[in-house]
Amino acid sequence: MSDGVFPTANDLDSNPRLRKIPIALWRVDMHAIWCNGRALALSDVPTDPNTPTPGGHVVRDANGAPTGVLLDAAFELVTKKIPDLTEAETVQAIEVASQLMLSKGVTGLHDAGVSLEELRVFEKMIDAERICGNLPPPHTQGMAGYKSRGLLNVRSIKLVADGALGSWGAAMLEPYSDAPDKSGILLMSEQDIQLSIESAIAQGYQVNVHCIGDRANRIVLNAFEKVADKALGGRGWMRELRNRIEHSQIININDISRFKELGILPSIQPTHATSDMGYVESRLGKERLAGAYKQKTFLDDFTHVPLGSDFPVESVDVMKGIYAAITRKWENGTSPSGEDVGWYPEERLTRLEALKGFTASAAYAAFQEEELGSIGIRKWADFVVYAHDWVKEESAGGIVGEADLLYLQPVATFVGGVLQFGKFL
Repeated sequence: MSDGVFPTANDLDSNPRLRKIPIALWRVDMHAIWCNGRALALSDVPTDPNTPTPGGHVVRDANGAPTGVLLDAAFELVTKKIPDLTEAETVQAIEVASQLMLSKGVTGLHDAGVSLEELRVFEKMIDAERICGNLPPPHTQGMAGYKSRGLLNVRSIKLVADGALGSWGAAMLEPYSDAPDKSGILLMSEQDIQLSIESAIAQGYQVNVHCIGDRANRIVLNAFEKVADKALGGRGWMRELRNRIEHSQIININDISRFKELGILPSIQPTHATSDMGYVESRLGKERLAGAYKQKTFLDDFTHVPLGSDFPVESVDVMKGIYAAITRKWENGTSPSGEDVGWYPEERLTRLEALKGFTASAAYAAFQEEELGSIGIRKWADFVVYAHDWVKEESAGGIVGEADLLYLQPVATFVGGVLQFGKFL
């Protein structure tokens, strides 16, 4: 969709083999769905273009008919018709994903898309020693007993404030440069965001909020500020909660300093910058990029800036995230800035800074720095073994080049001191 045009149901229906099968395809960012005519016919998508879809949007043609693309909350009109996975299918999917992550050197995960039913499947699998991980889902009802249970840890609530940049759903203060009729989608009202933050904090949960656009980031910062100013402990108390804004992607330059003032951790996925950099200037204009993808800027303000993958939206391979963080280049070694030049290179991290972001800072963001994130006495001994020291910079005599990082695989992955992947003598 970076070319400015959404696909349609007719594109899928043009193939006679596909026409009779209901098809719903997720966009990679999980903020849009593309359906064929059969899926639309089975869905609850209203034919009346004046029917509201709070928190979402049904893309329609000039005559008001649904085209087959649904954004954000609107896709529930289709997805609720899709049968749920059985418990056996869920177990199989979790096992496959777990082995993939271990093979890439991932020792634990934060999954903010887990239902109460799925949580119970995780619990059964952990009790049976079929998986290991730390999984903070977004719902509170019935989950209070899970707040601290070793391998299964539920203490964080995720809210979703806006959509995604790729589908023009990120909520912006001004219209998109390449689509002046669009300024994004808010999935929650400003009031609901504030009330949800207050409710979660009152129940003892940390809050992390998905924000891509500068409007969404501002609204959520405002909400945290209002909650802090109403509380007895004020902003100092708010900082102790380690609340996060997930992605912290496009921010008005006047709002960047507010993260530090409020103690809101910017949680960043470095591959978002390299995935978006080919089209984001035409989408937003150069002026708005002054507050975009500011990983190094935030690190100057915070001791800890947690980094992550956003898997399955981006690759689960940690080394791809490390490469993106330290180079700001595509995997072919180039960027929109030119041959062998990183995009906005002043935002590059050192290798050690990137490693800390994916380990110690990620653990800190989850209140697990006493157990995870580094090797130390009484810690869990989650660690990964590589054949070479890739953290040492080439300028300091390191033998692992930038491009080599993309192909670097772990020799062994340990969780809790137990070998979970590979071999180690």
